[in-house]
Amino acid sequence: MAKLYNFSESFTIENSLAGMVQQEQVGNKSLVCRIEAIHAGVTKNYTMYSAEELRKSLSTWTTPYNKPVLTHHEIYGEPIGRVVSADFKQSTLSGRECQELVVRLTDAEAIAKILDGRYITVSVGGVADSATCSICGTNWVEATCEHTPGETYDGVPCVAILHGIEFMEVSFVNVPADQDAKVVGIIQEAYLLGDNSIEKLEKPGLVTLAADEAKALLDKFKVTESVSLQETLNVAHQQIHLSAQALGDKPPTDKFQELSQAHAEIVSQMVKAGISHEMVDRLDDALPDDLKPVRQEAKPSEVLPDVKSLVAALALARQEKQAILAENNELKQSLAQVKAENDGLKKQLAEVKQQYENLVGERNQLLETNTAMASRIHSMLVDEVLRIKVEAGKLQPADMETAREEYMAKSDAVLEGILDELKNLSEHTDNITVPDPTLPLEEEVRRDREMALRRLFRGLGRSDNK
Repeated sequence: MAKLYNFSESFTIENSLAGMVQQEQVGNKSLVCRIEAIHAGVTKNYTMYSAEELRKSLSTWTTPYNKPVLTHHEIYGEPIGRVVSADFKQSTLSGRECQELVVRLTDAEAIAKILDGRYITVSVGGVADSATCSICGTNWVEATCEHTPGETYDGVPCVAILHGIEFMEVSFVNVPADQDAKVVGIIQEAYLLGDNSIEKLEKPGLVTLAADEAKALLDKFKVTESVSLQETLNVAHQQIHLSAQALGDKPPTDKFQELSQAHAEIVSQMVKAGISHEMVDRLDDALPDDLKPVRQEAKPSEVLPDVKSLVAALALARQEKQAILAENNELKQSLAQVKAENDGLKKQLAEVKQQYENLVGERNQLLETNTAMASRIHSMLVDEVLRIKVEAGKLQPADMETAREEYMAKSDAVLEGILDELKNLSEHTDNITVPDPTLPLEEEVRRDREMALRRLFRGLGRSDNK
């Protein structure tokens, strides 16, 4: 036996129902309703019904048998009615494309609940050949995947896309997954025609009311007050088409003319009311030119892609997204490496800068030391010149301060020249050397003075040690 995907579009949240018509008891009479059973799009059960699949599955409502009307999807319970016909059209309430069913209800309790507003919303149930995951394209009839309907993956919600739908039943439920799935019109088997008379329409397989019974029922339950003119004309128009189809390929001339006349009158009122009639068959062909529906071919830009193309495009888009994400991750890693290298270079630069600042500090210290040593040597040269001149009798001690200021202004080269002249005052004078600035100052001064005295006052034949 082939595997199928079972579905039902009832939801599990409590909800309240609003009344549609006044409450009355209906007895054993039948009631015909128009129901928008399922709309194109995604339901709250995370199931997607494409317009194409809904069109293809229309015949399953009446083939190979008229599907039952149930309550709460109780497939083993008693049906409260049967589906009479199915059509795919634009919703008059929600504006979405939908399957509209005409159902006949024969259960007295169900009819009463519809009339008093307890039964309003509906849910469909059935099977499908496949249910495709919208994320990865897996057919859940044949295999499973890691995705769950209702969950979001990279910002994309996961839904089941149905193919090969076969509807098995429609049920009245408290809260449908398709919020627009509901009863949209209530009408009896007798219809109001253009002259406001009630005319009996024969349809195979349906129990109809006699004209007087129909009018009495309409008056009793005030159906004409609870059903709008638009709803009445739409249902009457559809039922006339069904009656014409039931006549077969070669209908009796008189019967077809009768239906054509009634159809033309209904269409005339629909045109006046601004209602479009989209069915095309022999009845519409028989209409006068001014009443024939205008057919416009869809422009190429208005043609929607099929579901497989959408799934393939989605899969391709996901692959491209993954490639972009992978490339982005590589770029992030490269950026992290560049940032790490940059941080390393910054650290090295800080270390070099610190080393440079240390070297500049050391250089400044050396410059200060060198300057101090140069000043110290200059002062020592001045003191040595003054001392020798005083000892040689060329300068009075009282004039030393004035002479010091004068000699301090002279350069080291000039002072060294003066020392050379002073050395020549005695033929026995040795070369005068500049004290080593690295020796302690007191030791240098003591030694220099001692050496100077020896050079100036020693006699012939005496040594430096005497």
